[in-house]
Amino acid sequence: MKRGAILTITAAVALFLFGALAVATAGAGPLRINEDTWGLVWDPFQAISPANDDSDHPDVAVGGDMIVQVTWEGWHGDAFGVWSSEHPPAGAWSTPANVSQMGVEDFPEFARIAVDGNNAAHVVFDNVQMAILYGAKPAGGSWSAPVQLSPADSQQLVFQPVIALNPANNGRYVAWAQGVEYTEQNPSQSAIDFTWQSAVSSTWTTPTHISGETRDAMDPDIVVDSSGALHVVWSALLTGDTAQIFYRRRDAAGNWGAVTQIATCAGNCEAPSVSVDNLFQLAVVAWAEETVDGKEIFFSSQYSDGLWSPAANISNTPAISRSPDTLVMADGRILVVWVDSQAGDEGLYYAHRQRFSETWSSPIAIVVPGAERNISYPHWILDDTGGTHLVWSTWKDGEHVTVWYAHGVAGAAPPTATPTMTPGGPTATPTSTPALLRAWLPLILRQH
Repeated sequence: MKRGAILTITAAVALFLFGALAVATAGAGPLRINEDTWGLVWDPFQAISPANDDSDHPDVAVGGDMIVQVTWEGWHGDAFGVWSSEHPPAGAWSTPANVSQMGVEDFPEFARIAVDGNNAAHVVFDNVQMAILYGAKPAGGSWSAPVQLSPADSQQLVFQPVIALNPANNGRYVAWAQGVEYTEQNPSQSAIDFTWQSAVSSTWTTPTHISGETRDAMDPDIVVDSSGALHVVWSALLTGDTAQIFYRRRDAAGNWGAVTQIATCAGNCEAPSVSVDNLFQLAVVAWAEETVDGKEIFFSSQYSDGLWSPAANISNTPAISRSPDTLVMADGRILVVWVDSQAGDEGLYYAHRQRFSETWSSPIAIVVPGAERNISYPHWILDDTGGTHLVWSTWKDGEHVTVWYAHGVAGAAPPTATPTMTPGGPTATPTSTPALLRAWLPLILRQH
């Protein structure tokens, strides 16, 4: 399409939005972007790890066949390892399968899972922070023997592996935090390493550092958009001693862009999570940031010119908020889930906003704080029908660490409470009215 035609269309859209704003505000009161009753309605929660064993660090994925697959680390009888269980649309959770296939002394941990277009599952994990390993399972098949992705001759620690798949060709992308030797010339203890494998190759590329001049890089997260571009985020130091959040993009041809700092954090920032809005193929990022009162969850979204929106505090609680995970629905609605501690108890919350809104909902409880419960590692994903699949782990004195699963759908009806945990209902009215034109028009104009 010619540029003139694009500008004409953009102008027409702008005029339409001005007209829509005038109609909506003429005698109709404030225009709200977030529906007052929107929320996720949850099915009863399910404890899916072995009842008498400790299980932690869960992750979840779902394929086009709608089979939900969950991984975690922990004990199963006398064996410790990375385990997986799957749930078909009609059926029960399968007996846990040993993904790591290692002895207890290897201590496999921190597994992440993804499912490709052929419904094959792919998992990465580390073992005592000495190696990054990868295994795969075809649809209906068994797990392959793990292969090592990190350098075999490295004497440095490796940790926090993450995996993403290319939706166009099932290419596999893996990143992790790689220990490096600290010297006066290179005053850093870790970098972000990256490798990838095409779906038609049996070999992985040689790992490379992708975190540029940032120091003590860790907490990587990655996602691939519909064009095949890879988006990477991590936390690290640069010029000062306060950890910041950084971003880098690799296009579909394999070319890396520059390292970009997303926001300036007053306190140490950690645990960034990245998702992508495939309408514009732009990244959205949430992270935890130290504040005077504890920690809060902050959010920023990317513009097409590479700039980032001002960081927004979306948790706003007098507590410690941590471990965010992002999600973008098909209609562009952005959701962030996190753990929130209140008076010694921890709960699981999420907040949401629409694509072109600047206003976030108030935090909505999924698991209400209570019973001196500790909650960790929430992760969620969408299926092809828009259903939400969420996992997390819980622990309290006298109980085993347990992996939980919940399925949610968008709706307005209050969910049914479970005997063990109480899900929260849909959000209340938004706290403020968003600036419609400020949110919509700059983004539309940035696309061209």
